[in-house]
Amino acid sequence: MIAAGRGVLSLAAVLLLGCWSAPRAPVPEVSSGLPGDLSGKTVHLPKCARDLPEAAFLSCRVRLDHLYIALVETGLFREIEIGEEVREPGDLVVDLHDFPRVPYSFTPGHNPGFLLLSLALPFWWTEPLGFRFSIRELPAGAPLLVDTRWEGTMVMWSLASLLNFAPGRTFEGTDRQDVELLRRALTGE
Repeated sequence: MIAAGRGVLSLAAVLLLGCWSAPRAPVPEVSSGLPGDLSGKTVHLPKCARDLPEAAFLSCRVRLDHLYIALVETGLFREIEIGEEVREPGDLVVDLHDFPRVPYSFTPGHNPGFLLLSLALPFWWTEPLGFRFSIRELPAGAPLLVDTRWEGTMVMWSLASLLNFAPGRTFEGTDRQDVELLRRALTGE
């Protein structure tokens, strides 16, 4: 009886912990990267224009927030600023390219109803991941296009942990993978 109870508890733990499966990021092509030591550089990100329509402003904010966090987590730069006008020679400036990012609150993973239903039913959705922007050194550096875009299908289901045994799937979130792709693109490694 006790062994059966432990088995049920173990199965419940696997089902609750394994309700997520994310794709593994593709191995990127090696780019030229930014020249020189980046540890002393300040990166300037643009502000989102207030005169944009509501949906475009929200999309811009989401892209900007994701890029800011990813750049900080790469640990490559001295400082990252959003919307600051003070720019010194040698600083880096980012120009965002239009690339839609979906706010997490719009995905099924954020909805508690889907979480409860996912015990029995699988839910999946495709998300655009990665980044696309140009970065250049002031005053007149040549822009480097950084394109780490990829697309992934997320799966939320009680048996999704079984999918994570497949070579192209992981339990690890896509944010860490995006940071690693970004680091490789910026350093050329």
